[in-house]
Amino acid sequence: MYAGFLASVAHKSRLAAAALPHAVFCAFVALSWRVAPRLSRVAYGSPHLTAALLIVRLVHADAACRLLERGPVAQPRAARADAIVASDVALALEARHRATEELKVWVALAAERCCRGLWFVVPYGDATAARWGLDATLAEARGVYLVWLQFLPSARACAYAAAANAAKAALPSLVGAPRPARTTRQNGGILDRAREASGKVARLLAMPWLFGDRVQRLAAFLADIVSDADAWLLLAVGACAFCTVGPVARLGALAVVFALPGLNAIKAIQARAPTPVLISYWIVLALLDLILLNPGANTIFSWLPFKSHVAILLAEWLQLPYFRGAHRLYVSARLRVRAAIDRFKEA
Repeated sequence: MYAGFLASVAHKSRLAAAALPHAVFCAFVALSWRVAPRLSRVAYGSPHLTAALLIVRLVHADAACRLLERGPVAQPRAARADAIVASDVALALEARHRATEELKVWVALAAERCCRGLWFVVPYGDATAARWGLDATLAEARGVYLVWLQFLPSARACAYAAAANAAKAALPSLVGAPRPARTTRQNGGILDRAREASGKVARLLAMPWLFGDRVQRLAAFLADIVSDADAWLLLAVGACAFCTVGPVARLGALAVVFALPGLNAIKAIQARAPTPVLISYWIVLALLDLILLNPGANTIFSWLPFKSHVAILLAEWLQLPYFRGAHRLYVSARLRVRAAIDRFKEA
């Protein structure tokens, strides 16, 4: 009945049909707060609800990552080459589409974490939040936000569009947004010049006459490292924040853990080139978030000294191309789970 009503509304006005599900959701949340405020606060702010919704997103992200890693099949026979190649192209397009949609969800979640973390970056933010009781309010708001993203597919597109537009407006050079043409007298930004220099060094390292055939693998590896301007930016921000304390260190940790990976995900979505390495980082980050939802683990983490510095080091190890710790952890955990399932089936 609701689908038929929505179709009739869409026939008259597409804008009203697009806004109607969000209006119904907001009315339901407001009604639940009005009728049963205590029960609604406990339900929306419950860590069990947050954990359940994160697990659902993890399942979808894992399926998209496995589909993206599958790749094309072996070379077929000549009689069936066209059909199988067409099937491989369809599977590749489906894998890229699913991975892109999952990255949009994680960009929306990263934007929420950045907005929430900005409050705790300021001096005495933790003490103010504890005094005013903002922890429960923020947990409740996060629960409502996760429910909104999970049960309204159009909400994911809206949240991603808002995050991407904000990133383009604030940092156009990092996101890759189009900028007005420069005259010959105007110099490019530092990041543009770094990309140009790294591209020249990468082409120089890739020349076979420079290293020979035996060290082409090393040359390709060095070329990837040198040409990856995003990794250098991540390393520079992390190194500068690691040498500081207080709000600057907390702001650097927030940028390294959520903001810069979110910007990289936005660029991957715009280029239509999602990678399993990028998705695996968000999977590992969500697993760490699930661990911190446990009150005991959260208490132990709150007692940990230099939390911002530990977060910076962990995020650098998970993301940098030299380590790729997130992808290694993800692949190792997936293989162990598959081996455990196989042993259970044999038993």
